[in-house]
Amino acid sequence: MNSRDDADSSRSISSIEELRSMYDAPSELVLKSKTNYLHQFHIDHLAVASFVCIGSASSTGFDVSPRGGEPGFVKALDNKRVAFPDWPGNNKVETMSNLVDDSRLGMLFLFPGLDYFMRLNGEAEISRDPLLCERFSHQGRLPKSVITMTVREAYFHCGKAINRARLWNPSSQIARGVLPSIGTIIAELTKVPALTSETFDKEYERAVKNDLYVAPSDQQR
Repeated sequence: MNSRDDADSSRSISSIEELRSMYDAPSELVLKSKTNYLHQFHIDHLAVASFVCIGSASSTGFDVSPRGGEPGFVKALDNKRVAFPDWPGNNKVETMSNLVDDSRLGMLFLFPGLDYFMRLNGEAEISRDPLLCERFSHQGRLPKSVITMTVREAYFHCGKAINRARLWNPSSQIARGVLPSIGTIIAELTKVPALTSETFDKEYERAVKNDLYVAPSDQQR
């Protein structure tokens, strides 16, 4: 290890006590606004929520995955439990694989136009219950499974990050062409001989617009 590495290591925080000494204590408002159940405020926000990032972990790693749907696609089953369907994706099933190993799940909801978040943390499981899957039917299609979570923490998170990023400001949108297309990226990373960036871009644009609730196997039937 060189001297620079030694210096960097000496600045690393190695205890909770050291970490807390750097910051003020959270305010009473922040502490009291966290609940271990779903208040009607949380349920009202679930009814309009269309996008959430979910974090999960296992003994082999971590994952944060996006989920989206029509407003209300994450449903409050009661004042302690929420549920959401698993619609077709890339079939890596990383989140669900993690849940088989470790039931902890974190959910971070973003609301287009609003400058705050909602966070739910708890323990989750994967269900194949037919009646539960039926509750999430869409245009005659049923999800293969539904993830349910028992809420241990529910709270609203300030939106400084949203405002720092100017996330909802139209001027913050990244113009196409600034970065390589997704087809260019995948073709270069995978080196699949038959795959061209143009072919992938065309199929990708079609699929993300038209195949939102359809798995490739469904299309072949």
